[in-house]
Amino acid sequence: MSGRAGGYRAPSDCPVCGDDLMLTQLACDSCDTELSGRFEACDFCGLDTDEYAVVRALVVAGGDVAAVAGELGTTTQDVARRLAELAPRFAPRAPGSGDAAAGRDAVPDRDDVLTRVVTGELTPEEARNLLS
Repeated sequence: MSGRAGGYRAPSDCPVCGDDLMLTQLACDSCDTELSGRFEACDFCGLDTDEYAVVRALVVAGGDVAAVAGELGTTTQDVARRLAELAPRFAPRAPGSGDAAAGRDAVPDRDDVLTRVVTGELTPEEARNLLS
């Protein structure tokens, strides 16, 4: 996936220490306005092209994993596996922590339950009962 200008996606992790990178400059292609500051990146910005395609297809399909499988030309089991791999990346992070693992440690039960829903191991109702 590429943008209009430049054609490259911004990296989300520091190549030196692995922590999150902070956006510090934005520019408008139309009028050349530039903004400098400290801007928070979105969770979706770090997805690679294939991961983005899965998430986009899931949203377009209204959460229907079978429709996503059809759109991507794969099986529902493959889609469920790919979603389970992505789920921890969207887990809440500990305040002030750029390390995704810290967020997973802070709420391991919630992550585990959500991953089990995505893979079909639990129903949403079962997950709700476990989390309430």
